[in-house]
Amino acid sequence: MAISDILKWENEYDNSKYPYELYKELVVEGGEHQQKFEIMGAWKTGCLKECSTGGTYCDKYGQHFIFSERWKESTPVGYKIWQYISNNQEILKEQVPATFPNEEPILLTHLKSFNGFGFIWGVFALHCWYPEIYPLYDQHVYRAFKYIISGNKELSEKADLSWDGYDTYRNFFVQMVKEANIDYWRLDKALWAYGKNLKTQKSFSQKSNKPINPQVFDNTRTINKKNQKIWLKSKTLGPKAKSFDWRLTNTNDIIIKRKFKGDQLEETTITKKELDEIDQFVRKIDWMDLANNVEKLRNGTEKEGFGWFLFNKLGKSTTESQLSSHLGAILVDSEVWGYNGKKVGLKFRKTPGDWLPQLRKFYESEIS
Repeated sequence: MAISDILKWENEYDNSKYPYELYKELVVEGGEHQQKFEIMGAWKTGCLKECSTGGTYCDKYGQHFIFSERWKESTPVGYKIWQYISNNQEILKEQVPATFPNEEPILLTHLKSFNGFGFIWGVFALHCWYPEIYPLYDQHVYRAFKYIISGNKELSEKADLSWDGYDTYRNFFVQMVKEANIDYWRLDKALWAYGKNLKTQKSFSQKSNKPINPQVFDNTRTINKKNQKIWLKSKTLGPKAKSFDWRLTNTNDIIIKRKFKGDQLEETTITKKELDEIDQFVRKIDWMDLANNVEKLRNGTEKEGFGWFLFNKLGKSTTESQLSSHLGAILVDSEVWGYNGKKVGLKFRKTPGDWLPQLRKFYESEIS
């Protein structure tokens, strides 16, 4: 794929959710502000919005910005950690290598140690100090990178969360900037928009060996044209991530389609009434365990948690109770729930607001 074709995607960048002029002023141009990292943390997690007057920050064009309601300690946005970085930004900067190191910086390892913060946000903090040394990195740019270098064949769901993986991406990024002779931030924008679009397209089919068309905005879904049923693709969050399809019906039920051994497909419906009961249950718990071990459910020794609730309170079978993994992924993706970010020992918590409008908005935005 020619670099000129990739750069066309720069115009598809989602400026409404991630106002780019603010980022450009504080990061690309190196603007100073006592709350710089808190502002950029909110920007990165979609918790910064424009306002008419007042707010936390006013850019050079006179546009004011304010934190959204999600910017607080009870939501999974790294609130306290971004404040910590902001309050200590000058001291912490001294720990950031000014040239790209072969091994993961100690500061990144330190930031990763905070519960729920993780590799991506840690790298973004480094980027905010030295944007030309540490390129932007997340699932979208990584997806674009893997798709391009695989000859339009490989679509990655998640970024490689290792320093070696980031180093490999950075080498690709630096080479493209050099070949195209462009500002690095333009390529950042283009790859992000391109990778995000790839996520919303039909999955690449290994059987047909046909690459998806990057010009068609078709979403990661399958469409039954006869019934106009639109399925989104997702993956469970555990150590052995499993793909599945799901959709939200007009009556606000969730239907999950998963594959068993022998390629047998099974559809299971979680009704709105059941989803309301799940919502009431999770609201009562600070952090809810996945708790869906089949043997423990059978012998009554499983701890109180999501799978336990499906089995004991909603009367699901042990097989149906495994849908806790699938529902958990859906509700985390739609930001109805927060997630502790672990592959083993998964825990969930309710985010502020009603689950249905938030889920419906997410579903409709993904299929639009």
